[in-house]
This record gives sequence, C-alpha cells and structure tokens, in this order.
Amino acid sequence: LFRSPVLNAASGVANQVQAAVMGFAGSIVTAVKPQIIKSYAAGELQRMERLVFTASKLTFILLLLLSLPLMVEMNFILSMWLKVVPEYAVSFCICTLLFNFFATMSAVVVTVAHAIGKIKRPSVINGTLYLLVIPVSYLAFRNGLSPISSYIFNVLAVVLGMLSNVWTVHKYIPAFSFKRYFLTVFIRCLFVLLLNLTLLLWLKNNLVEEGFLRLVLLIMTSIISVCLNGFYILFDYSTRLTIIQYVKNYAKRFG
Repeated sequence: LFRSPVLNAASGVANQVQAAVMGFAGSIVTAVKPQIIKSYAAGELQRMERLVFTASKLTFILLLLLSLPLMVEMNFILSMWLKVVPEYAVSFCICTLLFNFFATMSAVVVTVAHAIGKIKRPSVINGTLYLLVIPVSYLAFRNGLSPISSYIFNVLAVVLGMLSNVWTVHKYIPAFSFKRYFLTVFIRCLFVLLLNLTLLLWLKNNLVEEGFLRLVLLIMTSIISVCLNGFYILFDYSTRLTIIQYVKNYAKRFG
C-alpha cells in the first residue's frame, strides 16, 4: 500500500536470517523446558526460578555470540550473500535479530505458564500486542514514517510481551520474583548487549576498512568480549563456579 515491491524482497531476506538464527535458539529452549516443568511438578520453586533465570541468560549470551557480528557487519555479509542488497534489508535484519533476543527469553518464561496450565492470559496478551503492530504500522506509514518503524514496533511488542509473561508467572507463583527477573536478567542482558555493541561499533569505525579481515577481527573480539562480560556481569558467584567446573569436566574428556 505504501512502498514499492522491493521492500518485500528486503523483508524476505530478514525472514531468512531470522529463521536461521531462531532455529539455533529454539533447540536451546527445547532442551531446558523439561527441567523447568519437572521442577514445578516436584514443588521445587526455587530451583525452577533459578533454571528460568539461568536459561534466559544462557540463551541470550549464545544468541549474542551468533548475532552481534551479524548486526555490526550486516551490510558486508549481505553484500557477500546477495549481488544486490535490497533497500532497508540491513535495517530489517538488525531489527529481527533484536526481536530474537527477547522472543527466546519470553519462550523460556512462558514454559512456566504452560507448566501451571495458565496459558490463556499470556496467549491473549501476546497475541494482542503482536496484532496491534499492524494498525499501528498502518498509522505510522500514513503519517510518512519509515518502513523500519514497523520492525521497531515489533521489537517493542515482544519486549512488552516478555515482561507480561514474567508478570503472569509472578501472579500465579508469588515466589517467582518479577523484580528480581527484571533487574538481574532483563536489565543486565540489555547492559551486556549495549556494552559489547558499543565496543564492536568503535572497532568497526576506527580500525581497518570494510572487508573479510575486519569481519574476522570483529568476530574474534565479539567472542572474547561477550564471554567475559556475560560470565562476570550476568552470572553470580555460584553459577560461575558451576560453569567453570563443567568446562573442566568437559576438558578432561579430551585431556
């Protein structure tokens, strides 16, 4: 209604990128779901909360490892993949990667709602938020806003939906703290994202010119930075010890 058919091609590229990344993230969420449901069924609410918090952080970190270099070097990567990069494709892809972060965190939390059999509330709220993107985008386009605004509305919808899911779980299980999740998971994950994104953007703008060498350099820097920042900012002391012990045991198998 508002733009040329070229935008359909840009949207198609973004959907392919999203599908590839979400396929990876989905396997992580699937792996942790049985343990969360088992903990709730056994009445181990503290363990359930700890699993949700840790799984949310781990999925975020693993997605960040995969997505951050893509976000920073999206133009170069798409230019290698496609002969002609459609207008807005880079921006659309970056927005879908941002969407993925919060969608996977939301999927972890909503597992608890499924475990307690309270799926109506999150389904109605999330469904309403996602459907609202259509009329809001229509009004935005009618007033001359960029096509990117629709993707931004989508990101806002998934963030609000995720926080709504956390509140729903807290409503039915008061022991599951909304405040603790918001401060120790959501805010810290945002901080880690912004910290690493700022570092990579600085390197991108101040080091070598665009090319394969810069891409490799940013990937290596991203891996080191995300692992270190995620390890020390997202996880508490006991979780860090558990991770270190797991790595040691895994290394012994090949020692």
